[in-house]
Amino acid sequence: MIVAAAADRNKEPILRVLRQYVSLGQADFQVLEVASGSGQHAAHFAQALPNVSWQPSEVDSKCVQSISAFTRAFGLRNVKPPIFLDSSRSWESWGHFLPASLDLIVNINMMHISDMSCTEGLFKGAGKLLKPKAVMITYGPYAVNGSITPQSNVDFDYSLRQRNPAWGLRDTVVLQQLAEANGMQLERMVCGEDREGKMGLTCRPTTSALFSASSEPAHLTPPQQREKPSLSDRSIACSELG
Repeated sequence: MIVAAAADRNKEPILRVLRQYVSLGQADFQVLEVASGSGQHAAHFAQALPNVSWQPSEVDSKCVQSISAFTRAFGLRNVKPPIFLDSSRSWESWGHFLPASLDLIVNINMMHISDMSCTEGLFKGAGKLLKPKAVMITYGPYAVNGSITPQSNVDFDYSLRQRNPAWGLRDTVVLQQLAEANGMQLERMVCGEDREGKMGLTCRPTTSALFSASSEPAHLTPPQQREKPSLSDRSIACSELG
């Protein structure tokens, strides 16, 4: 199994956001995770949300093996076998999914370390596969309205582009445009934890971004009227890099 330190750090903050959008009263809640990485997130979320049917996916064969290993190790019956999924390709090639069949799409730490065609394909696929009013949740570092802060994220963006000119932090303006072009709307962005695990002390332009499958500006009410986690909700908010 591959064990990523970043996944261990951010799995709980992401889960707290997921809980707001997963209806525990709905059986067989269909989730597609695009770019599942090691499989740590899939295992953690599936354990915490037993009514979900979690479909992990990857393009890397070692990650596919790691996902399967985590699923076996935890005996998770609600995690499906991982599938090969290249989000730069048409959504029809993603597998057995029918249009408007998914309750949730999750994408964690992919956009900044992949070609822009992968992000474009992700939004095109989400626009086709999400049920009406369903959401896509993404997590990772972003530029916000053309600005990258703090300096550590500026340096990170520079290092990514040095490694691969096609990589780098994606701007929230571009993501909003992609959402609208595919029948969605940026719902909100959520502030998460800093590297020391202290909520809200170090806001960074990295985020869990929620895109609703609606062409109109959305003001979704989470399926459960539970108390929201102590996140600093803002029109443009921040969360941890990693």
